[in-house]
Amino acid sequence: EKLDELTKYVLTKEPEYQEYIQISKSLKEEAKSLYGESKRESKDAEKNALFDLKKRTGNAILTELKKQDSQIKPLIESMDQMQSIYNERSFRTLKQLPTNEYKYSYEEFMKRRKQFQQRVVTQRSLRQLNRTINAHEEKYHASKAYEEQQRRIQMEQERQ
Repeated sequence: EKLDELTKYVLTKEPEYQEYIQISKSLKEEAKSLYGESKRESKDAEKNALFDLKKRTGNAILTELKKQDSQIKPLIESMDQMQSIYNERSFRTLKQLPTNEYKYSYEEFMKRRKQFQQRVVTQRSLRQLNRTINAHEEKYHASKAYEEQQRRIQMEQERQ
């Protein structure tokens, strides 16, 4: 369900998606005028194409999330190790710290690192996700254009 929502969100944000819907509708109408209307739902080219696009986009999102998970896992493990080291050693409190000896306390360091890490991970993940989706979308458009061209060539050959 969450993946379906994310896929729908990503697709509706793309301006090419509306263009794709219009093209698939026009191709459906063209096929209907050439071959007649099919009564079987499995032969509905528009529904099948949209389902295929959503499936490909969902798979692209899943592979990107898995890749990011494998990149983030070592960071989480190293943070856990740092936390265990912190718990084992005793650190002086802010009042005990000499002013010139340390610039930041451990708490300030952890707070800054957490803010930085959250921002970097989300920005990086969004960029990678966007790149992957755009690559899959370009590949899909190219394959559809190729299929359309092949169909036109075949129709032209049948007319002659």
